Amino acid sequence: MPDTLVRRFLQKLVLTEGSATEVVIHKPVRIHEFVLDNILDYSTSLPTGTYAGKRWKRRVADGWMLGEYIDDGADDGTLLIRWTPIEVIPRGAKDV
Repeated sequence: MPDTLVRRFLQKLVLTEGSATEVVIHKPVRIHEFVLDNILDYSTSLPTGTYAGKRWKRRVADGWMLGEYIDDGADDGTLLIRWTPIEVIPRGAKDV
């Protein structure tokens, strides 16, 4: 599922936000459903507060992506967005 999720997300991103070459995709992260509920949802926009370390979630066709502003290493204050697929651990399930 994560490969399909990432592929669909990148296709949508290219159409709505520009070039996918500027996107950093990482391996999926496992998050409990109750934790996911407490992450701010920016499914149709981007957060206005832009600082390194800010995280949010975005609903995509097959699930969720975790967005995070990261420092690009330059001294000009430029930030990149790191997108990570989220594997949701349902309530009541034990993380193994």
